[in-house]
Amino acid sequence: MPNPFLLKSMDEAVKLIIKHIKEESHICIYGDYDVDGASSTSILARFLRNFTNNFFIFIPDRIKDGYGPNLKIFEDIASKGVKLIITVDCGTTSFEPIEYAKSKNIDVVVIDHHQSTETLPIANAIVNPNRFDETSNLTYLCAAGVAFLVLSGIVTRFREEDFFKKKNIQEPNLLNYLDLVALGTVCDVVPLQGLNRAFVFQGLKVLQKRNNLGIKITYIEQDKPRGLPDAFVLGEKFIGKDNVAMILGDNFFYGQNLTTKLLDCAKIKNGAKVLLHNVQTPELFGVAKVDKNNKIIQLKEKPKKFISNNAITGLYFFDNKVVQYSKKLKPSKRGEVEIIDLLLRYKKNNKLSADFIGRGGAWLDTGSIEDYYKTIAFVQAIENRQGFKIACICLLYTSPSPRDGL
Repeated sequence: MPNPFLLKSMDEAVKLIIKHIKEESHICIYGDYDVDGASSTSILARFLRNFTNNFFIFIPDRIKDGYGPNLKIFEDIASKGVKLIITVDCGTTSFEPIEYAKSKNIDVVVIDHHQSTETLPIANAIVNPNRFDETSNLTYLCAAGVAFLVLSGIVTRFREEDFFKKKNIQEPNLLNYLDLVALGTVCDVVPLQGLNRAFVFQGLKVLQKRNNLGIKITYIEQDKPRGLPDAFVLGEKFIGKDNVAMILGDNFFYGQNLTTKLLDCAKIKNGAKVLLHNVQTPELFGVAKVDKNNKIIQLKEKPKKFISNNAITGLYFFDNKVVQYSKKLKPSKRGEVEIIDLLLRYKKNNKLSADFIGRGGAWLDTGSIEDYYKTIAFVQAIENRQGFKIACICLLYTSPSPRDGL
């Protein structure tokens, strides 16, 4: 492991980040949308959580925002009261946005590995083994590797001042971050030589332990069956002021552009929306009849007379009023509050709409053993024929549309 302070601007970057950690400043980590950018962003975020929660992450949209910082986004970040922006896997050539940040008295640290011009932005520090005036031999590092060296530098300085003992903070074990360093290194296709080889070799060992799930799962249990809407009452504190989605655990969804459709549904600000799917046996499901604007005009649970072929799937989107409405529901004859009654409440206020999985999409209910095996067969057929894994996280990241599934 080389001395991280061999890299130009490392000392300035480390001192500045430490200063803002101690001052509990509002910090923005500005990442990139590829795997190296996401990995290095995650490394920094996981590290900062040992000291502060007063930071947020921004990952630009590949299509809408393009690569690297831009002036419009930096203006928005500045409006949030940020005191430090750390760009990772970008920023070396972002002259105008960084100049704007500095004009607003916002400190900027660039952690990058892309080739620079012979002029650098006026950031407080630019740690980049490929800046034009760099003299180290670490030009082969990706952003995740450079970010790891920055963390090493921070820990070194904290040790020198006995920071961890004085503040009674457990010193982060930097080895635990090497799984993400290895991921960024391999996916950015940088040479597996020198320090990169060591990062990947040790990172694979960490990866095998599978301690970094990458998501945080919180849950609460019903002490007895009280119906689906009771979940919103139990989760009131978790929901807060946000809108909320509910998916039934025995439902399986698959379809072209499913992710795009769900993100669109999640934008609902006022009312509720359900996902519908055309079925041949509507009498076995809750069904909905919609008008030409996809407003739901009729709902019926397992209708004996035909209303519609549009079955209500187990995926629902609600505004924040769902908690209030759920509290006022009365139990049915079976002693539980019913999801159909919650939907009827929204319908009564003309606030219930629908969207469709669409032609070529699939919705399977795995509530019975027979249907469970049917779902297994469906997944097996798709994966064997088309050669990819449905809902595989690493594949979804690079190309969401053809592999979408829930």
